[in-house]
Amino acid sequence: MAKKHEITPRQRMFVEYYIQNGMNGTQAAISAGYSKKTAQTQASWLLSNPYVKPEVEKRINELLSETQAMTLKWLRQVMAIAEYDPRKSASWGPAGVDAIDSEGIDDNTAMAIQEISSSTSESGVSVKIKSYDKTKALDLLAKYIGIIGDGVSKEQQEQNGVDQLSPAERRERILELNRKLNG
Repeated sequence: MAKKHEITPRQRMFVEYYIQNGMNGTQAAISAGYSKKTAQTQASWLLSNPYVKPEVEKRINELLSETQAMTLKWLRQVMAIAEYDPRKSASWGPAGVDAIDSEGIDDNTAMAIQEISSSTSESGVSVKIKSYDKTKALDLLAKYIGIIGDGVSKEQQEQNGVDQLSPAERRERILELNRKLNG
């Protein structure tokens, strides 16, 4: 049975430096210990090497997966804050404010709460529930979805090659985000 070829420690270093250096092969080769004179040639050879190339692709895919997972986690948190309804964490009336038991709070409500505190005085127990900034969360979502700009003028957008989303593109982006968030 043929033994699977493994990349060398220096080649593995090249892969890691390649990712860290923003996919700059020459700089990655130098950082991995290859000669400055031959770094460009070595990088080209390494990136086409049948054992190194799959490792580079694997690391890029891992990073993309991690980035996508972090983006979805961020988006869930921002959406939880934007959709926060204080009635899900407390009840109030003429007798005062009562926090809902933590077991009765759903995950999205819990993600939106920044602080819960209580204090006791002669008049009774005082409950304080502070949520994260809902206005900021709504603003972030609107920018992410493309409903509003990010303070960049139309001229700056054109210079930077950034286009505003059309209503159809915006609807498609919202649908795609919903698909990703809902599994």
